[in-house]
Amino acid sequence: MFARLASLALATVAMGSTDAFGQVYYGGYNLGPDYGQMANQMMAQMNSTVRLAEQRAQDAVEKAMQDPRCKAMHQQHLQQGGRTSLRDFAYWYVATAGGTPEGARRYMNNELNNQSKEKAAVQGLWNAQQQSKQAIAAWQQGYYHNQAEAGNILSGNKTYTDQNGQQHVLPYLQPGYYRNPQTGVLFHLDQFGRYHMRDTNGYWTELNR
Repeated sequence: MFARLASLALATVAMGSTDAFGQVYYGGYNLGPDYGQMANQMMAQMNSTVRLAEQRAQDAVEKAMQDPRCKAMHQQHLQQGGRTSLRDFAYWYVATAGGTPEGARRYMNNELNNQSKEKAAVQGLWNAQQQSKQAIAAWQQGYYHNQAEAGNILSGNKTYTDQNGQQHVLPYLQPGYYRNPQTGVLFHLDQFGRYHMRDTNGYWTELNR
């Protein structure tokens, strides 16, 4: 009966900013907000909110079950062929402010609003999980790249990037010309450590290190 309260609580917390949570550091790298801590705190707040809301709802339902008007309306409901229990009927009675047209209209509007909040809450959690995965993947990619570049440097090479974004692993210890044996592309390292690549038209362009 009160399952929707959990969704409402989750929606309230999930819409909060990630600025309130710490950052994750691993190996000197900042992986971004601590989404694990965020998820744990969201669940703790949700559980606390749900327990409080359930208790208040239970109290209101218990009171309605003793209300003569509610019991009379429930009896009429049964006489008309209805099968709703008194407790469930009392829940409807409370939610619709005694079954009034205005209360029923407000109840339906709240239901629609709750569904929207549920969708936003689920999307918020999914986004947090995806951002956590992306942060870890980015760190792993950077770590492996740095490890590979460290191996290149130990062997006398460095990675350079041309204007098209293509990377070239080239020797950097001795200025002079270097031709890639696989592609035939000619490179030149000057005395200031700047690499240039000769294109098919004979023009030289500087590489980024």
